[in-house]
Amino acid sequence: MGGTGAVVVSEALSGQTPEAVAVDEATGRAFVIGQRTDGLGNPAGPATLSVLDGTSGRVLSTVALPHGGGQPVVATRLGRLFLSTSSGDLPHTGYLTTINTRTGRVIRAAAIEGAAYCAPVAVDETVGRAYLACADGERGPSGNDTAIVHALDARDGRLLHATAAPGLPRSIVADSARGHLFLTLSHDGTGKNDAPGSVAMLDARSGVLLHTAAVGRNPNRALLDGRRGRLFVTADGPRATDWPYWPPKGRGSVSVLDAASAATSWTLCRWVCNLATWPWMKALAACSCWPEAARFPTAPAQ
Repeated sequence: MGGTGAVVVSEALSGQTPEAVAVDEATGRAFVIGQRTDGLGNPAGPATLSVLDGTSGRVLSTVALPHGGGQPVVATRLGRLFLSTSSGDLPHTGYLTTINTRTGRVIRAAAIEGAAYCAPVAVDETVGRAYLACADGERGPSGNDTAIVHALDARDGRLLHATAAPGLPRSIVADSARGHLFLTLSHDGTGKNDAPGSVAMLDARSGVLLHTAAVGRNPNRALLDGRRGRLFVTADGPRATDWPYWPPKGRGSVSVLDAASAATSWTLCRWVCNLATWPWMKALAACSCWPEAARFPTAPAQ
């Protein structure tokens, strides 16, 4: 990027590949996860966390992350940055790494018992809690993984409670206004990698499962519009059963849920949306994808 004063982060990281970034608006600092790789793109050495001045791009400090990198999440008021990571060695072990955003130092790297994989952390600063959804990687008799949602004190990492839900956790979102957690899960009970996904709504304080709703196959991310009370969930659709499981074989989707009840408002198919060129066509495409991802009534926890 030339002549504009912009900073090329990959050069600032001295040969490392930047994999994720988060910004602390209170301090004006950026936190970049970097990873050295070999000629084939495989990790070569531990991941690092570099703290950059958001104005100049100058690297202020760099620390090693012995348990790997992940998607960083900043809790501005608490002065903390959280990473859910996994060790590279088998058997995999999940870790929650807590970093002081003012000093860039690792405060704590706690192993999560029985966790082989963890989704990115969600933080609710109003109650000072961090939420981590992990799976042990072992499928039960039904073919499903089991997700465990860990609620921790965001200041000291102390475990407050844990809740189990069937499925592989993909993302977790905290709704501080309503006191809810939304856990996005994929399911593979058939072994064909094409079972519909789901969203579980939990009480954030107690961890009690309140409702579930079905969404598209292989959901991957959820974003909350807290002011309007809507949760948006994207899904890849059916994927190949063999490595590399990509690209998706069929139709992806976006589902919109009511944040108060977890009931699905509508689902829009990616392939229909791509064909629709006018707003009225996109509106007609809503809820027309496939039977199990059109409209779902709220299902109370069993």
